[in-house]
Order: sequence, then structure tokens, then C-alpha cells
Amino acid sequence: MWETAAETGTDPWPELLSPPAPHRLHAAWAIVTVRAGGAEEFEETLGRVRGRVRALLTALEDAGAADAHAWPRPFETGPALARYAIGLGRTPPDAARLAEIAQAWGRGLRGVEVAWAERGQADERQLLNGNC
Repeated sequence: MWETAAETGTDPWPELLSPPAPHRLHAAWAIVTVRAGGAEEFEETLGRVRGRVRALLTALEDAGAADAHAWPRPFETGPALARYAIGLGRTPPDAARLAEIAQAWGRGLRGVEVAWAERGQADERQLLNGNC
């Protein structure tokens, strides 16, 4: 940043003093994927997942990810497909712990997967798709 400011003659202080972009606050992500058979099953499962997101956030907070944050809109959609991003904060659970939490949370949700992704494994700006 300082080098860029020196090269371009811009003032680096506004960028240095501004809070980081929301996608930079998370060391890892939980990617919730909903895939179900037919359209009716998909809509039912999607509604159940959306209704349980608060419970997933609570479980993540109990596991130490106090600053976890779910985005309300999917970053990817398609026929019978929706993917949601949950930022796991600065101290995220590791992949194994997330899998344990997701397994308990997702009981009875057919066609739902929760995957762990480290910052940088996906383009966070695309992931959030402007939903910050």
C-alpha cells in the first residue's frame, strides 16, 4: 500500500484508516450448498435451511467463532441449487470441527452440504456477490 501511494502520489491514510471490507474480516468460510431433487423438494429444503441459519450461527458462536456472519442471499443459484456464504470470523473452527457442527445442524436436511473454505481458496468478492 505504501509503495503504491509513493508511486502514484496518492494519500494512503484514507485506505489505512477505513475499516476492512467485510470479505476481509473472515479467516475462513462455510459454504452451505442446497441441492435437492425436484423443484418442490428443493423449495421445501431451501426454506428449512434458511429457517435454521440462526441455529447454525449459534452453534458456530458456541464453538468460538463469535464473529461469524451469514449473508442473506445466495452467491450462486441454478435450477435446484443455491449456495450461501457464512464468514467464520477471525478465529474460525477448523474443517473437522465445522463438519461436526454441520452434521448436527443438518440432521434431516437431505441435499444440504456445508463445506469449509480458507480465505483465498475462493474469490470472496465473487462469493459475496455484493451482498456485504
